[in-house]
Amino acid sequence: MYTIPKNLCSPINSSKDDAYFILDRLQTKGYFASDREDCLGGNCYDIYEFENEPILFDISGTVEDYDTGEPIASALVTVKDVEGEDEPLFLITDEKGFYSSPLKENKQYFLKAQKKGYQASSASATTKGLTRKRLILHTQKLYLKYYS
Repeated sequence: MYTIPKNLCSPINSSKDDAYFILDRLQTKGYFASDREDCLGGNCYDIYEFENEPILFDISGTVEDYDTGEPIASALVTVKDVEGEDEPLFLITDEKGFYSSPLKENKQYFLKAQKKGYQASSASATTKGLTRKRLILHTQKLYLKYYS
């Protein structure tokens, strides 16, 4: 998908001729050519390499009772990388049923909330294809249904 070109400012864009900008598939590093260094005869292009800073993501949400909407404290929220490359995260909700955690870029996650006496609830979240820094993924509510 193409968008309107944007000046990336220094150190990528300079007052000289910067050309042939390219990113790798994951958009973590790239290359461009520029004649920003003076040379005899002019038009001496050098190739420059750059790396993007990691993109940081967070997910947050609440665990609530399905019937009453009341927050559920001390519920266990498990966050698993669906490809199994990373260790699962185990989060405990606070007194307001709240949980949060940083997530890695370019991953698909499975979330599961559980607490004794309740049916478990699940959801999914992804950072794949997302390119904005410090993006907070939508607040994720997980509802547990009480059983007797």
